Amino acid sequence: MPVGSAFVTEEVVLIARGGDVFLAGDAGMQYVGNGFMQSMQTLVSGVWGKKFF
Repeated sequence: MPVGSAFVTEEVVLIARGGDVFLAGDAGMQYVGNGFMQSMQTLVSGVWGKKFF
């Protein structure tokens, strides 16, 4: 379910049923984390796998 956008590139923030958070954009999707706190800490720190699938 889309919940908003992030960054200047306006990546779409998606939340799956299990609480997993993803970023989706022109290049594909990236897994950010599970749950609000982990995902926000990951986005702010900029430290996540950044692997597109």
